[in-house]
Amino acid sequence: MKRRVFVAAALLALAAALALAAALACGSGIQQQEGSYQYKLEKVDALAGQSTRPLKDEILAKRAQFVAQFEAAPKEEGPRGDSLGKLNQAMTAFLSEYGAKVEAAKAADAQAAKQEQEKQRQELLAGYAGTWTGDGVTLTITTGGKLAYKKESGAISKSFEGGVTEVGPGAIKASALGIPFTLIIGAPPHDAGGQMKMTVDGTELTRTMDK
Repeated sequence: MKRRVFVAAALLALAAALALAAALACGSGIQQQEGSYQYKLEKVDALAGQSTRPLKDEILAKRAQFVAQFEAAPKEEGPRGDSLGKLNQAMTAFLSEYGAKVEAAKAADAQAAKQEQEKQRQELLAGYAGTWTGDGVTLTITTGGKLAYKKESGAISKSFEGGVTEVGPGAIKASALGIPFTLIIGAPPHDAGGQMKMTVDGTELTRTMDK
């Protein structure tokens, strides 16, 4: 009889231990789900910080929905675990989808900026295009971005041919086989008594031919 009572007590103790272990495991699982939610929410915030409107508005609106779902999750361990699990899955899918959208938008913005820079470069280049001469210097710039420069001073001759890499009010930069070449613009192209003139490396040049 005593043996049966001992066995029964042992079984009850084992059942209680298993129940406690299950409760602890469930609690630990919920903590992990909550931690995962907070981590993903930070990711959503970072994504919003990298984006611009209207994409940013979409991300912030979805963030508000995620927060509302988290706050509305049941308090009971079982239902809460299920609810948070589904919420984390939805957040993972959202981050994947909108992460791709943000990267695509950034690439499109970069391409648009590059095109705008090239447009401005072409507009500047058009103002400098032509053949310019003066005091032993001949400078030819084409709208296609080619540059040919020659300066003769007595027995000394200096020449360069390459592609224009940068055009600005202060300088024209070119390059050939990785070798840089810079012309300092003292005065940009301007009309002087019906003739187009500019000052390059201290020499006044007159445009003799358009390109």
